[in-house]
Amino acid sequence: MKYAIAMLALCIGITIATIVVLLPFSIFPVIPLIVGALISAVLLLLLYFIGKEVSMPKEALKRFFPFFIPIIVLFLIMLIQLLKNWAPFSLDNYGMITGLYFYIAIGAIPLLTAIGLTIGERFSGKSIKLNWKRFWLLPCTAILLGSLIFGLDNYHTSHTFRTGGRGDRITEELRLYYYTPFTTDNLLIKADFTPSLIISGDYPRLDGATAAYPVYAAMAETIYRGLDSTTIKNYVECSRTDGAFDRLIAGDADIIFGVQPSNEQLAAAQEAGVELIAVKVSLEAFVFFVNTANPVNDLSIEQIQKIYTEEIVNWSDLGSKKGDIIPYQRPKNSGSQTIMENVVMRGITMAPPIIEHISGFMGGIMDDVASYHGYSGAIGYSFRYYTTVMNPHERLKILSVNGIEPSIENIQNSIYPFTVDVYAYTTKQALENPNVKNLFDWITTEEGQRLIELCGYVPIL
Repeated sequence: MKYAIAMLALCIGITIATIVVLLPFSIFPVIPLIVGALISAVLLLLLYFIGKEVSMPKEALKRFFPFFIPIIVLFLIMLIQLLKNWAPFSLDNYGMITGLYFYIAIGAIPLLTAIGLTIGERFSGKSIKLNWKRFWLLPCTAILLGSLIFGLDNYHTSHTFRTGGRGDRITEELRLYYYTPFTTDNLLIKADFTPSLIISGDYPRLDGATAAYPVYAAMAETIYRGLDSTTIKNYVECSRTDGAFDRLIAGDADIIFGVQPSNEQLAAAQEAGVELIAVKVSLEAFVFFVNTANPVNDLSIEQIQKIYTEEIVNWSDLGSKKGDIIPYQRPKNSGSQTIMENVVMRGITMAPPIIEHISGFMGGIMDDVASYHGYSGAIGYSFRYYTTVMNPHERLKILSVNGIEPSIENIQNSIYPFTVDVYAYTTKQALENPNVKNLFDWITTEEGQRLIELCGYVPIL
């Protein structure tokens, strides 16, 4: 008994130490494997010297029983996870606690301990003849549990949406430098007309939402003269909706582009004594998307609201396969979160998400839904332009709402339920610069609307 307790304590101690060492590296896909290999080598060497001194039972069952117990317990935990549909296992989940690599690493520690001690004992010169009677009970139990886990995991793969792990990450955020004005081979749309407005000095400082960046960046490239790919960065930035409003209120930006401000942003402007001046420049659709493996193609407004209040938590309640719904949200005061709260939820309080279900970047929320290897239970939201033009994913499917698709025609006619207005915002102080006023007025002219249409947005004219 003392031997069994001592060996269990040794395995647990080594396991805890290994986890502590590996956790800081868990966000990287390869480093944990390298560090794990180094730990294994050091561990075997250490156990080799311990094995030379420790006296172990000659009966194989008693000798290896303490090392199989952690493995069997680990298998039981995995089995419970699968039976409760918590989080299945993927070989791609390098750093997740529910990932298969984690379980392989933890399960290997007792075996490494047994191997290291046995090697040390063998090289100590001791004459050992093990009794293998009833030893088969240990590996057979482990194999039986492992086979059961493998079968259930395959069942989950084909019959449910997986709810654990990030899967293969495509990209965390769109690289906006592809849209930097005056750079070679940028992705900005080129105007098919000669603009009547040209600005060669006192350039208006532009900022705005990520989804609007290609539009106002294209405006700058079309109208501004005398700047290059370096100097333009002093006048065209993308601080996202929350940062853009902060800069406009602080006087660090002259015109910003985005959807309606949040109550907090309006309060901040009022507190600073800044009057926001807005003009509607475009129409846009606020869309919801799921993984293409999800058979759901349409949701009603009520169903979306109930998903985000957690009244509906399983896809089977919506006519899909059984699986937990993972409702991703965006940070407070972001443009998409403001629209979600004001236009979609209409004052209904959303359930607070766990931190892993808040995506800090627009590209991030799409990546999270697009990943999970084809059986994700995730749902997310963004703007049509960003989803279809700026950062499309082949594994992403945009849903219709109340049976209406977010097509250009349905947006123009405001038939799509979540058709939203896009605005340009400025302030009285900023309008003291004549060029700011000229550009602000130009946006709603036929030329400005033509450029907006060329960029892929829905014009108001």
